Amino acid sequence: MKNIVSFNFPIRDFTLEKLIDFYFICSSSDQNVYLYKDGKTCRIRRMTELIAFTLTSEEDCVLIVVEGEQAKRTMKHLIQSLYVNRRGIQVI
Repeated sequence: MKNIVSFNFPIRDFTLEKLIDFYFICSSSDQNVYLYKDGKTCRIRRMTELIAFTLTSEEDCVLIVVEGEQAKRTMKHLIQSLYVNRRGIQVI
């Protein structure tokens, strides 16, 4: 059974390092991951699309949507990668 989960993330917090981690989590999961902002949707397929989509935003936040049987698990990994820095310290 497919599940859909989503959360908002501040675009200003998407560093290049976080975008790369984000992309590899999305590409290694069997889930569909979408970004939504400015009335446009981008399915995460290529890293270049992900970077261009986040850099051209006029909004403060991007909606991240995960769809699939393991959507909650993938979302958990994405949240951990976005809110924890390389030293394991949670950033809020």
